[in-house]
Amino acid sequence: MKYLIGILSFFCLHAATIELASDVTPHIPHLAELRMEVFREYPYLYDGELEYEMAYLSQYQEAERSFFVLAKEGDRVIGAISGIPVEESFDGCKDAFETRGLDSSKTLYLGEIVLQKSYRMNHIGTELYRAFENFAREAGYTSIAACMVVKEKSTFVDVAAAHRGFKKIEGFVGEYEWKEVGAEESTMHPMQFWIKEL
Repeated sequence: MKYLIGILSFFCLHAATIELASDVTPHIPHLAELRMEVFREYPYLYDGELEYEMAYLSQYQEAERSFFVLAKEGDRVIGAISGIPVEESFDGCKDAFETRGLDSSKTLYLGEIVLQKSYRMNHIGTELYRAFENFAREAGYTSIAACMVVKEKSTFVDVAAAHRGFKKIEGFVGEYEWKEVGAEESTMHPMQFWIKEL
């Protein structure tokens, strides 16, 4: 049985509640839909499938120290951030760090930040990330890594990452495959790794 990470933390913000959870099994179907909704927007333009998304999210439940910070309105999840130690990560993240000789023993990987569009621009996203970073520090992590899609020009995602103190790891660009909206098949996309020292 997967153990509970830390103490459940709650922060009230307007109509939303921020909650730390190590078991998101009941929320996986809605989180899958939320990921498809958010990543369908620019700059990812991801044309996702529910079956794949649910399988992807289930991998977090198989990792011993993974967790989610959820933004909820009542019982409904409106936003989420996923965290997993690089050492337990999937999708080639751990191997990418090891190949480059980077120490990942105390690095937390931020898998995604998703927030329903109608709840943006009212500080819920800020509080969601703040709770995530606070827990990372309390759990003993010394850095947070993240990965953003590369475009010809900087995107709002890049700007937000830099604003929160993340810096690009020069030369650390991986490739991930997904199908863009309107495309007939999946293609590879460059993804820049960023890191923030805590």
